[in-house]
Amino acid sequence: MTEPSLKIGFDAKRAFFNATGLGNFSRGVITGLVEHFPVMDYYLYSPAQPKNDFYTAISKHHNVTICKPHSFLDKQFPSFWRSFKLSNQLIHDNIDIFHGLSAEIPAGINDSFVKSICTVHDLIFERYPNQYTAIDRAIYRRKMKNAVKNANKIIAISEQTKADLVDFYHCNPSKIEVIYQSIHPIFYTAVTPDAQVQVKEKYQLNKPFLLCVGTIETRKNQLNLIKAFKQSNLAQSHDLVLVGKAKEPYFSEIKTYLNASGIDSAVRIIHTATLIDLHQLYGVAEGVVYPSIFEGFGIPVVEAIAMQKPVLVHHKGCFSEAAGKAGIYTDVLSSAQLAKDLVVLATDAEVKNEVLLHREEQLIKFNPKHIAQQTMQVYEQVLQ
Repeated sequence: MTEPSLKIGFDAKRAFFNATGLGNFSRGVITGLVEHFPVMDYYLYSPAQPKNDFYTAISKHHNVTICKPHSFLDKQFPSFWRSFKLSNQLIHDNIDIFHGLSAEIPAGINDSFVKSICTVHDLIFERYPNQYTAIDRAIYRRKMKNAVKNANKIIAISEQTKADLVDFYHCNPSKIEVIYQSIHPIFYTAVTPDAQVQVKEKYQLNKPFLLCVGTIETRKNQLNLIKAFKQSNLAQSHDLVLVGKAKEPYFSEIKTYLNASGIDSAVRIIHTATLIDLHQLYGVAEGVVYPSIFEGFGIPVVEAIAMQKPVLVHHKGCFSEAAGKAGIYTDVLSSAQLAKDLVVLATDAEVKNEVLLHREEQLIKFNPKHIAQQTMQVYEQVLQ
């Protein structure tokens, strides 16, 4: 790096206010850079005063500044400030590089001296437009077009997302760098015997179970998973536990099927679970199944591998990036094939041990220090 102390700015809205998903990603990027490149100065732009554990922890660092709207009008209209006025504040603060962590950079930044990076997670709104309202699609497309056109570099979280950027927005591949994302450190820790007992009691888990983590929606394909679970006859000895918020009308389809299936007592649905609960559920599960048809990446896959659990995923799309040789692959669109592989996941110790042999080599890709180094290399590129 040509300068020993660059000023690096972040859109920190989701880092401060999103409890999962993009929030976890944003916190991981910021924390990794602050810890592994402490000579830099970091400016976290937030539309409001945050009050949470991340704010408390990150603000203790001497090289971190939390920035909020200054003027009365900007405070009254923080979303407008974030999208259209933030460039002025970046210029005022002499920011060298601004990193938009959720597929967005502020308008006008390309007309300033501030270099910009934009991370894009997925283009699901383009692949599955019927799952979004017309106004949401319009907003996402406007932001994406602005980022593709005006950002100096784009970071895609997977090769799949890079390919989608090229296909849907004709982005120059040389403008895109692929950097995977890290997972919460808790998933690298073992669950104590006492915690195992507590979580089983809390959720009344009296049988061995397979775990599925993710929003309950059409693309995530839980209904076909449940049908495969019934076909597998595992319900006699195992439970299937789904963890995720439910979206209608898909969830109603699932409830209707379960009511007529004869296995409703073996399918447990947990709509909200704390991070600690989720960690413990991974810890006591026999295996993890991620039946999603399409993702930008699939963080639960990496979480499962970190927790030393065999994970069953779709054989197409980005899932091989997340699972590598540590995954078990299936056709999630075929309930018959999925049923066969659920049996393997639940009962075949030899297969489970084989995939876990590749755990360490796969997890290196998601190491926070490695990711921070890759991200800093992208910053170096835009400053050359």
